[in-house]
Amino acid sequence: MADVDRKEQDIRNEVIEDVQKDEEENIALPEPLALHPLKHKWTYWYLNDDRQASWEDRLKPVCTFSTVEEFWALYNNIRPPSGLNCLCDYSVFKSGIPPMWEVPENLKGGRWLINIEKGRPGEIMDLIWLEILIAMIGEQFGDDMDLICGLVCNVRGKGSKISMWTKDSNAEEGNIRIG
Repeated sequence: MADVDRKEQDIRNEVIEDVQKDEEENIALPEPLALHPLKHKWTYWYLNDDRQASWEDRLKPVCTFSTVEEFWALYNNIRPPSGLNCLCDYSVFKSGIPPMWEVPENLKGGRWLINIEKGRPGEIMDLIWLEILIAMIGEQFGDDMDLICGLVCNVRGKGSKISMWTKDSNAEEGNIRIG
């Protein structure tokens, strides 16, 4: 019995010595990954197809993101637009601006519209949505980014639409550059 107790104590002592050695050697832990901040915070919205509910009740914020990594974590874990039911929408707007024409930021605005004909492969809509979305959150519209409020994808049976909403329909030069 004494031999067993001695062996257990020897093992404990070895473990303690190993831990102390590691502490003395200051083993470098891997540094956390650097995050890549976006200039603006963005909110991803979803409008469901429940026609029994009011439009406002159907519209839900999914997630607000402010880094490239947060965006991809969200985007890679939701359905693409082609996977949505008819009458559903995705919207991505600057944080604090809901995808509603009635709010002050959108009230005097306009939109650029891309119609996607019925019968086109869903991958076309998904690709257009992603390309414009990445350009928007990645600030690829230069000084005209201040005019942009957000991006909407309407999934409809007669043909879907992707539109970029701007805050000032009278800012003709900037709106032309955006579109």
